[in-house]
Amino acid sequence: MTIFGRHCAATITPTLSASSISGSETSARSISAIAGTLADAETLRDTWALEVRQEAIYGRQPSRPVSIALEGWLKRPRKHGRKASWREVSMAQSIGKRFKVRLVGDVSAAEWTSFVEAETQGRAASTRERYLNGFLSFIIWCAAKPRQWITDKTIPHFERDAAARKPKHRQRRNVADWRPELIQLLVDSAGWHLRPQLYVEWSTGQRVSAILKARLRDIMLVPGKEQIAFEKTKTGEPVFASLHPAAAEAVRDYLKRRGRLWDREGPLFLTKTGKPYNMANGLSGHNRKAFDNAKVRANAVRRRQAVTLCRQLRSQGRTSEAREVAGQAWADRKLMRQITQHWFRHLLATTMMAMQAPVRVAMDQAGWLTVESFMGYAHDVPEVRRQIVDRLPILASRQSKTG
Repeated sequence: MTIFGRHCAATITPTLSASSISGSETSARSISAIAGTLADAETLRDTWALEVRQEAIYGRQPSRPVSIALEGWLKRPRKHGRKASWREVSMAQSIGKRFKVRLVGDVSAAEWTSFVEAETQGRAASTRERYLNGFLSFIIWCAAKPRQWITDKTIPHFERDAAARKPKHRQRRNVADWRPELIQLLVDSAGWHLRPQLYVEWSTGQRVSAILKARLRDIMLVPGKEQIAFEKTKTGEPVFASLHPAAAEAVRDYLKRRGRLWDREGPLFLTKTGKPYNMANGLSGHNRKAFDNAKVRANAVRRRQAVTLCRQLRSQGRTSEAREVAGQAWADRKLMRQITQHWFRHLLATTMMAMQAPVRVAMDQAGWLTVESFMGYAHDVPEVRRQIVDRLPILASRQSKTG
């Protein structure tokens, strides 16, 4: 290590005489280069000495730049060969932009805390908890063996919201308010390339990432045996889901327009321009944009329907009914703006539970591995609960007993 220290400077400097460097720009540049090299060498020497000291005293291993640590964390082996989610990638980008090439071990706990508070300011409690889950996963990964780039003194600590971390306390989706006519309106408002995909999501309850990874050979459209296979799912287990006849018909119409049926290994669903979706981090911006456009068109249609009906009712003097129609249309449009494609998964669980389908059937259709995960997606439907309560055994009232 002494070759980077004072001995190195004493050895190199005498070789440059005053006569050799005077009046020469090249020699001047050489001196600047050597000076820079010596400064870098001394900095490297001091860094190594500090790392050795920290490893001997605190047990901390030589650290790494934050950007390199983030890259290793995103590429770490996962169960079922999963890739980093878009939330993790987005969080890693914000961390890398803030700390760049600083060593992980040089970032204090106060700096980590200040960064997280700034990133989660103004967000919902559940959103903050999901952000902390990913952030602390990165911190714990850096502190674990064999890396040990962070010591216990530099690990930040946060106050967690236990209620927000529980799925049942998260903001519930108003799936029960998503009426069939609104679902049909949304599907009809989608583009020709997205409409069959929404039919499949509605029929199978599968995630968008799995549907976009389905290949042409994974679907069977034989009448009475309509089925689609999802080999690449989030759980790592293949799913063989039955298709509703309406969904199968929508896929048939799509394939006639899509063409290129000879490519059995190609993706089943393509973009509007006939290209495969870019599935970076398991998501596709093109697909999400197409869905958002469908919601905008559906809301526009719902508004025109309400305006036309309200005008008719007012012309007949039925003002109160017109107000009710306007209020319902406003609620429908507000609900439509909240809808995501993941709602179809919740909708399937809720519908099957309301239809009193066997739990095993519902789990196999959408690929839920446990009853707990299935029940987490199922939502209460007051009308169905009312019907079940009405079917309870009738007890004799007090009046009938006394009479």
